[in-house]
Amino acid sequence: MGRTASYLRNAGESERALALIKAAIAEAPDGSVHVPRLLRDQAIVLGSLGKPGTVELLRDALARIAAFDQTVPEVRDLHAAIMTALAGRLMIAGEIDAAVEIGDESYDLAVEIGALRSASVARNIASISRISRGEVAEGLEGLEEAHDLAGTDGTALLRYWVNVSDTRSLIGDHEQAVRLAEAGLEIAREQGVERSSGVLLAANAAEPLIALGEWDRAQALVERGLSLDPPPPFKAYLQRARLVAALWSGDVEAAVAGLRAVYPMMAKVADVEVQTRFGLGRLAAEILLEGGDLAGAWREASIALDGPAAQHVGYVALHLWPAARVLGEAGRDPARAAAAGLDVSALAGFEGDVLSRLDEIAVWPTHTLWSAFVRAELAHGPREAVEAWRTAVAAAEASQAFVYLAPYARFRLAEALLEAGDRQAARMELQAAADLADERGVGLVRRHVDRLAQAAGLALATRESGDDEASAEPSTNDVAPEASDLDDLTARERQVLDLIAEGLSNKQIGERLFISGKTASVHVSAILRKLGASSRTEAAVRARGVTVAE
Repeated sequence: MGRTASYLRNAGESERALALIKAAIAEAPDGSVHVPRLLRDQAIVLGSLGKPGTVELLRDALARIAAFDQTVPEVRDLHAAIMTALAGRLMIAGEIDAAVEIGDESYDLAVEIGALRSASVARNIASISRISRGEVAEGLEGLEEAHDLAGTDGTALLRYWVNVSDTRSLIGDHEQAVRLAEAGLEIAREQGVERSSGVLLAANAAEPLIALGEWDRAQALVERGLSLDPPPPFKAYLQRARLVAALWSGDVEAAVAGLRAVYPMMAKVADVEVQTRFGLGRLAAEILLEGGDLAGAWREASIALDGPAAQHVGYVALHLWPAARVLGEAGRDPARAAAAGLDVSALAGFEGDVLSRLDEIAVWPTHTLWSAFVRAELAHGPREAVEAWRTAVAAAEASQAFVYLAPYARFRLAEALLEAGDRQAARMELQAAADLADERGVGLVRRHVDRLAQAAGLALATRESGDDEASAEPSTNDVAPEASDLDDLTARERQVLDLIAEGLSNKQIGERLFISGKTASVHVSAILRKLGASSRTEAAVRARGVTVAE
């Protein structure tokens, strides 16, 4: 029954696997070596369901296997496997030092008895845990050792692909993270575990794809993974990627509604997985901040200040920015913060905590990037803010930066320049922010740019005119546009235009592209403006005119 349960778990049928294991434990005779094995299997399945109790089960299994004759090869193999599983669950629970210690012990035992799968996975876990402490070079070296030890073992290789792709994403090596995750995903499909390990790898590819601005590729991976109906923890990773994409592409309403729908499920997983706790906290803070819930955003962002930063350096590095955003927002608008029920004076005291924590994670590869953004968010006064945001603009050019950081930094620099009274420079930066946001599909920043431009009375050039002042709406005529007019459309706008030509409504376009009808409407308006069309029909006809001419 244990082997059948393993097959079910790998196929994503964790609840069925758990029931089978419990039945097997009930039937196993006292003193049987099968009991510690089944306890290990039960812990693994519980972990795949995001349920508590895994560490306790594995400690029980470890105590039981220690009572058997350690000269028996089967016993020693199982001993190493249980230790390795325990190290993995400790790592996931955030007990990093213990994970390193037990991971090293299980590696030594596995090497001694020639259990290469356990040796590979143990080295993998200990290395990832070291990276979590900021020991990046040593950890990456250990991961490659784990890969070599895995040989052709599919299980060990999948653990390698999952962890190395996630690590590359955390340290800002987005392109390599995508390559590694997609390579692992192919193996997962070949082995028939796309619904479990494959979903993890899909999420690991989607997040760096979003960082690179490959919105459509990320969306395709997420929707494919969700269509498999994976267990809750795996689903949580995909939902997080989906909501990040919705938020930064500009569909705030969908992001807020989506967070509300999936938060209870993700919170249960976050209770037992530190990675999900940080990931959910960061996501929720950003969405709630955009949705106007300052108190909720601080509740989620403030976990960056909980516990020792040295245990989770990479996650803290990512999390400090939304924490600083909330503090900066409260500092700029204390009345709003007070109305939200926040203690403004207490919040001001947290600024020093954020900066201290920033110094604690200076070893992390993306520290320079996030330091620039955190310090800019916390800058006081227009002059200091202008200089800080200029530094952030430069930092956003790094290959480690997410695609939305450059337009965001330009937008915030424009805000600071306006406060400093330099309208001409502010307009130039606002124009740069608008252009970058359009080119990269960062609709959220474009929304902020348009609001600020309108509030400040600053006219921005349209992409059609190229003038220094906003042009009037282009006149329409019956002549099909040149190919260069279509070149002005983003990849997403081209998709929408194709669906307009099929006669789809905004709602139908949204359903086809997994976006809201409101976001589809925004894309349609942009297309009409760029093509100089007065109606959807005219836009479709003009697009066909170019196609025929080609």
